[in-house]
Amino acid sequence: MQECPICGSSQLVPVHHGGPPTDGSLALAGTAIDEWVCGDCGRRFEPDRLRTPEATLIPFPGTEVETEPDPEPSIDAAIDDGPPTSIGGVLRRAREQRGLSIEDVSEATGIWPRDLRALEEDAAAEAFPGIAYARLYLRDYAGFLGLDPEPLLAEHRALHGDGDEAPVLEPVPDPRARIRATWRALATVSATVLLVLLLAPQIRLGGRDTAAAPSRAPHADTASAAELGAPVVREPRRMPPRVDHLRIVLELREPCWIGATVDGERTVSRTAAPGERIVLRGEREVQLVLGNGGGVALRVNGQRVPTGEHGEVVRLTFRLHDGVVRTERA
Repeated sequence: MQECPICGSSQLVPVHHGGPPTDGSLALAGTAIDEWVCGDCGRRFEPDRLRTPEATLIPFPGTEVETEPDPEPSIDAAIDDGPPTSIGGVLRRAREQRGLSIEDVSEATGIWPRDLRALEEDAAAEAFPGIAYARLYLRDYAGFLGLDPEPLLAEHRALHGDGDEAPVLEPVPDPRARIRATWRALATVSATVLLVLLLAPQIRLGGRDTAAAPSRAPHADTASAAELGAPVVREPRRMPPRVDHLRIVLELREPCWIGATVDGERTVSRTAAPGERIVLRGEREVQLVLGNGGGVALRVNGQRVPTGEHGEVVRLTFRLHDGVVRTERA
């Protein structure tokens, strides 16, 4: 039994155009059915549409068939199909197009995963140890993905300003300098005491004229103390930005044997070829031995560090102490 595809009613009346009218739910014998009419909802259908769920409605003369409008494309879909408009969106799309995860990029570049995610999420500059570190990571990340870093860096400067912070490597204080300063202070005190002892008899035995002379002695003592190198109070310098890890990049210009120990574990011990780029990442300490100091370009947390002359064996140690990178050269 035929059913209406709209309301499910079985009260269908066949209609034959150009022939005698039909009565009931059966067509006249020997006549072709041109359409069906539902006795309950009044909808009209073509015969071959009754077997499919999407039936074609045939409106009665003078009536209109209500159809559902086509859904409009969503704004989210339009945004997803368009190119990314932020720095993080450009980086994330480039990484996903290459089928890489955050961990894959971190392993290849030596940048911590949290810093990579901060770049892709367009985090504020406070999410990084310093503005210089944010731009250093952005340059390396974009270069690894095959992107031109300059437009991204220009956009980053427009959003966060130029900034004047730069990674600073504070050398380990030389104990010999402290010893020399102590000896200079002791020499100044000794000279002052000796001068007072020499002038004391004249102060007791002399008159007014002689008594006036010692009054100028303190000025002379002050001048001599400055000439002898007494400690001078200096204005406190601006503290460098605090960091929480060591990131060392070696770029080979010539063949060089490299030995590297990161946080007590030996990680590199081989001869590197020109053109290689080695990235080391440590939490506390990194020790380096370079067989050809002049053949290696070295950067520690983005700052260039001199390595030595051609053919010179160089031993360097970098330690992280209270958020500051300290260097030692053997």
